Amino acid sequence: MQPVEKNYKKVLLVEWGILWLIGSAVAVAVVLFIDSLQSAPVILLSIAGILLLSGFHFFSINKAFPQMAYAMRAHDVLFRKGWLFQQLHIVPLSKIQHCVIKKGPLERKYRLASLQLFTAANASFADIKIGGLTEEQAERLKEWVLSKTNEV
Repeated sequence: MQPVEKNYKKVLLVEWGILWLIGSAVAVAVVLFIDSLQSAPVILLSIAGILLLSGFHFFSINKAFPQMAYAMRAHDVLFRKGWLFQQLHIVPLSKIQHCVIKKGPLERKYRLASLQLFTAANASFADIKIGGLTEEQAERLKEWVLSKTNEV
């Protein structure tokens, strides 16, 4: 199993921060606009809940990151992720219909990309999304997958 790039952890953490900033802004807006929620206990519980959940999310990202790895084998592709709930995704090469390389703004900043593999069973959502690849790795793996799927 090949681990994903270390810079991908930065991408995940920045995405985490943006998510929780938006969630906190929504919570503040709800408390400000609903008069019955403008009491000290409700505000303190809301703050404690947001801090607790966001802290667990931050801890979870840091704990799960070392588990993220992928492997390209002769007949299938594997992707492992998770810490508390571990997942191992296996897609046979014979089932892959197409693959796509995606680069979000944060990924482009760190010169990273994600390789998404699609099967006929699930044409609208990727069966495997391998994030944290360098742009070169993603291109090389895409070419390898396409060459193997053409052989089948």
